[in-house]
Amino acid sequence: MAARPRNSRQATLGLMVSGGADSVAMLRLALALRAQYALCVVQVNHQARGLESDADEAFVRMLASEHGVPCHVFRADAFPPQPATEAGWRKVRQDAIRAMTVLHPGVVLATGHTLDDCAETML
Repeated sequence: MAARPRNSRQATLGLMVSGGADSVAMLRLALALRAQYALCVVQVNHQARGLESDADEAFVRMLASEHGVPCHVFRADAFPPQPATEAGWRKVRQDAIRAMTVLHPGVVLATGHTLDDCAETML
């Protein structure tokens, strides 16, 4: 069983959910922690795949709504133009993480990756 946060306010666990199997599994597992932590979903729409990217965003919004979890979506067009490369998309994700921590100080963000994913350095 997870320990309760030390302060009287409930800590918020922000889940970076792309819509892929790894991050959706992380969300489903995190739902068991609702007694200890407030949850929110954070989705970054890179807008790299047109309608498919928008469909991923819609899926994540629907999934969060089904479970009564607030969903914060950041879209690539909200940040300075980035090259359409993995490095550019990583920068968009990092900018979204920075924005989320400014908007919601104290939120702890979690990402889900499979062994096939490259390790990323987060803030």
